[in-house]
Amino acid sequence: ELAGLMVPAETKILVAELEGVGPEFPLSREKLSPILACYIVSDYQEGIKSCEEMTEFGGLGHSAVIHSNNREVINDFAQRVRAGRLLVNSPSTHGAIGDLYNTNTPSLTLGCGSMGKNSTTDNVSIGNLINIKRVALRKERMKWFKVPPKVYFEYGSLQYLAKLKGKNAVIVTDPLMVKLDYVDKVLYHLKKTGMDYQIFSEVEPDPSVETVEKGCRLMQDFEPDVIIALGGGSAIDAAKGMWLFYECPETDFGHLRLK
Repeated sequence: ELAGLMVPAETKILVAELEGVGPEFPLSREKLSPILACYIVSDYQEGIKSCEEMTEFGGLGHSAVIHSNNREVINDFAQRVRAGRLLVNSPSTHGAIGDLYNTNTPSLTLGCGSMGKNSTTDNVSIGNLINIKRVALRKERMKWFKVPPKVYFEYGSLQYLAKLKGKNAVIVTDPLMVKLDYVDKVLYHLKKTGMDYQIFSEVEPDPSVETVEKGCRLMQDFEPDVIIALGGGSAIDAAKGMWLFYECPETDFGHLRLK
């Protein structure tokens, strides 16, 4: 009556069919009244799009509900709609406040997170009102490193190379290893596999970025599936860099250097 509408006395709710979302459609925003907006759509994709638009217009971070038994549709809805509570097959009002239709924390204060300029998307309860002090003692964070499942050592271990599986191999080493015939010892066993091979022997004592890039270009042309680093730390480090940029060409060296 206050709105100038005459409806039967037994009416429980009013439903208004709308054709859009925004200021020109006032009933498309949040309404604290017994009035629902109704949208008729052709498929679920259009329905989710309407939900997105309404949420962006006047309900970011609050709550959204979907009634469906299609897991793909539910997941799509959950991914796209920016709400803190996404309810499935349950009443929206009583489902959002928790406990009645789900295991959410029961609360009448519903956080909307940073989307709705709140600090949390929780159903706010005593857990959000407790100040927790954290006493941090000085200690080092644990670190770990991964090693191959098998490490061959001692004299004669080089013969394992004859058991390698692959099509192309690249040997990354330095001029001294070539001069001392260590490369020939590797090739003696490697040739037994039938693999084609290339030798990159230009690694300096302090490998430069240019050297790594040059070795990487060789790998990109030759396409090895086996990389052998022969020598000390310089050859090993250079080979690891070439391997990284060969398998992950999108990697930016400048970004790694900042790390």
